[in-house]
Amino acid sequence: MKKLILSTFALLLVLSCSDEPAPFEAYPQTHDIRFTIEASDKRGSEIDLDIEGDNLDISWRSSSNDNLPLDISYPNTTVAYLTIATINYRDLSEVQVGVPFEPYTIKMTIRVDDEIVESKEVTINESGQVDFVNYSFQ
Repeated sequence: MKKLILSTFALLLVLSCSDEPAPFEAYPQTHDIRFTIEASDKRGSEIDLDIEGDNLDISWRSSSNDNLPLDISYPNTTVAYLTIATINYRDLSEVQVGVPFEPYTIKMTIRVDDEIVESKEVTINESGQVDFVNYSFQ
């Protein structure tokens, strides 16, 4: 009886194994990566775009009153498993003393091969507010 139970368990274990490769075996892959930021108002901002992974370190940074709207693409980028694409946004609105901050919205989007893989809409309620969005290739 004990042998029958062990044999059945062993058979089930073997049958449950998949022939599909592990996710990391499908990498490296080549993709078009696109970062966009839309805004309801043109404000000063500091923006960092990063694509970081095994043998890959792409960075773009700007601190300006002319960043918005933003649209930057990295075509034919070879990425490894768990490569991370990130948008970091920091408001740099100049606010005069005694004048209330006027909130505005931004929408940060990461596209891979023209497909939206991450998107986030945020209301910026104060000068210096920070937010981000990222995507991991897996």
